[in-house]
Amino acid sequence: RLHIVYCLACSVGLVCRPRRSSDLFFLFLYFYFFFNDTATTEIYTLSLHDALPISSTRKILDLLDEYQVKATFFTLGSLAEEQPRLIAEIDRRGHEIASHGWGHQLVYGQTEEEFEVDLVRSLSSLKGITGKEIKGYRAPSWSVGEGTPWFYDLLIRNGIEYDSSLFPVKTELFGSADNPRKPHIVQKETGNLMEFPASTVRMAGKNFPVAGGAFFRGLPLWYSRWGIRRLNREGIPAIVYLHPWELDIGIPFPPMPGKVRLMHAFGRGGMIEKLKRLLKTFDFLPMGKIVSVEKERR
Repeated sequence: RLHIVYCLACSVGLVCRPRRSSDLFFLFLYFYFFFNDTATTEIYTLSLHDALPISSTRKILDLLDEYQVKATFFTLGSLAEEQPRLIAEIDRRGHEIASHGWGHQLVYGQTEEEFEVDLVRSLSSLKGITGKEIKGYRAPSWSVGEGTPWFYDLLIRNGIEYDSSLFPVKTELFGSADNPRKPHIVQKETGNLMEFPASTVRMAGKNFPVAGGAFFRGLPLWYSRWGIRRLNREGIPAIVYLHPWELDIGIPFPPMPGKVRLMHAFGRGGMIEKLKRLLKTFDFLPMGKIVSVEKERR
């Protein structure tokens, strides 16, 4: 049984196994310096040159080193271009680099041709720094759906082996209750890849988010643990995701609507302790390792 945890923007992803169980658990961590307002198409961003986002990323790297955990970082190509030394450091410290696109443009806001240009540009930038083929992708703001029927074909055509872009809950900003809840193989004529949707628990005929982003940050740790255990009993991988800025209360937000600011600020003070308690409880591996194991089984 698989569980997944992940975070957002230049992103970090891990696979973990509970120390008291034979189950597997995934952790994705990724840093997020951009926010898309899907209603206005506005993008709010911190400077990629700002030292504070860099320091918050290094806090996560040091924490992962402390617990001897490796992760997958879903990374913006534009960030890689501006901060190549940071990306090289992440790679040098044994973590896996994956793509979060180039400039955090919503996938469904692009044409098929525009998306492929954005994807290829990000993959080229990341490969240029790491010297490695980039195998993973995560769409900005979960922005895939009925309007992007070409999405998986383009990922596969460009060498992507795993994706984590589906949110199985309809929210004000993103997602769809029709999205599948379980990790699964997406099969296309050009090949296949593994899709890892965000984790949800099913109650009273509805999906409820668990252990990720604002839901991990704003809700008590027991809720995330309960959700993970419930998913474990169902045999579904649990995904926990967070952003590096969520661990750093010193990062100032760019000008944005008050509701958006509150959503991003609430609960940051307790994030480091929450993450430490997860890292103490579970063993982790990069997501690519799990994909390799699944390929061997097939």
